[in-house]
Amino acid sequence: MALLFTNMALKATMGKVPYKYLCVVDDKGSLEYAADEVIRPGTKFAIENAPGDLFHIRSCSNNKYWVRDAKNLIVAQAVEPVVDQTSPDCTLFSIRMDDINKTATFYHVQSGRVVGLALDVSGIPTNILSIDPTATTQAVSVVDYDALPLLSTAFGKKEIGIPDIVSKSRDINIVTEKDLAGGLNWSSEQDDFLNNNCRWDGTNSPLVENEN
Repeated sequence: MALLFTNMALKATMGKVPYKYLCVVDDKGSLEYAADEVIRPGTKFAIENAPGDLFHIRSCSNNKYWVRDAKNLIVAQAVEPVVDQTSPDCTLFSIRMDDINKTATFYHVQSGRVVGLALDVSGIPTNILSIDPTATTQAVSVVDYDALPLLSTAFGKKEIGIPDIVSKSRDINIVTEKDLAGGLNWSSEQDDFLNNNCRWDGTNSPLVENEN
């Protein structure tokens, strides 16, 4: 099965409301539906092809792969992809897409279980990914990350839904994709960048001067 996108964001369809986007929430690679907006640190995940219509899923914030931990939670902790399906460290997943509803169901190959939401002590779904037998199994909404609107903003202005990354001081802040998806470490250009339009083009290059 060939997917039509290579980078994704995921939004919950059940559990705690309002429904949020999946993101890496700590330095241990814990995955939780905790982001209010799709473009914010930790929400972007890369899908890497593996043999047999299977996939590895890598966090673009810590550059680590989804893997099962000792508590049957799915975490972004694996440094390298593991294809050995007999190993508990296997990072293979299968994905069942529903193109009409734009949802997906993820299966952890080594265990054969559906990736769902862990339940709390009261049996209520949390926002934490799990393959525990008691976990929920509802499909989640998928966003093609590379199809998100480009950030195209004039000095001091922004598009709806995009964080305000334009400085109101003399200089303009330049933001890379790593900044947006993996931590905000600002850099600054000189005055010759002022009053030019800027854009985020979805690559690892910094914002560049609008060519139009």
